Amino acid sequence: MAASLMVLTSVFFAYAQTEQDAGYDQNIEVSFSGTVSAVSEEAPLMQGRSGFMRKRPPRQQILLTVKSSGRVYQVITGPAWFMRKKNIAFAAGDEVNVTGAKVFGRDGNLYIITRHISIPSTGSSIALRDSMGRPAWRRHSQ
Repeated sequence: MAASLMVLTSVFFAYAQTEQDAGYDQNIEVSFSGTVSAVSEEAPLMQGRSGFMRKRPPRQQILLTVKSSGRVYQVITGPAWFMRKKNIAFAAGDEVNVTGAKVFGRDGNLYIITRHISIPSTGSSIALRDSMGRPAWRRHSQ
């Protein structure tokens, strides 16, 4: 009985680990260039890592509004603390190159979860997720 419970628990946690990154799907990845029209710090718009077990409030994330070829994209970059730690800052008017996956937020709106973003005018560039979609900030502490 104890062994069965241990196996079920292990399966549950393995499933939960997989589901943490379920929001990022390489099959629906897009790349585009555009102009930042707004920058804001928002509460996470996606269900984050073990959201139902979270003991502290979610950290703010940087959200960009990017205009490209007549379209407007809401681009989720990463946690504000991580972006500051990496000295990456965005401003309205910045030209950016974005690679990320399309997802729907809890609010029903379409967002781009960024895997890589660069600002050619400053030479700033950052990989926010690895090729499997795992966030880079999980390897860092606040």
